[in-house]
Amino acid sequence: MLAAMGYVGSLVFYNAYLPEIAAPQDRDRISARGYSFGYIGSVIMQIVGFALILIMTDQGLATRLTFLLVGIWWFVFAQVSFSRLPESSSKPEKKGNVIKEGFREISKVYAEIKKMPVLKRFLRGFFFTAWGYKQ
Repeated sequence: MLAAMGYVGSLVFYNAYLPEIAAPQDRDRISARGYSFGYIGSVIMQIVGFALILIMTDQGLATRLTFLLVGIWWFVFAQVSFSRLPESSSKPEKKGNVIKEGFREISKVYAEIKKMPVLKRFLRGFFFTAWGYKQ
């Protein structure tokens, strides 16, 4: 559950940088490329982990080593983003109560979703499917 929360939380930063590094007509292409590089990296690291577990006689040690290697892998490749991504040019707005403003934003999003029947259907399927897998 913590890993899923971390992943979803990371998407906030991933999506927030997209408008700063890509023109509107290039965003789909650049987003798809970023996702594909991420998946390719994940598969490479997964293969390395599987190989370690199959090769090493102490599978507990192999599993712990795989977790360590995954952390090192993502730390190293995060440095590419940290060194190349520009500083944010926008200044955060000063607002009143953060919690109140958060709920206000959620209600705006909900009002927009209510206007989009296809999106409502997708979200229902997405959330009920995700809950079904966890049981």
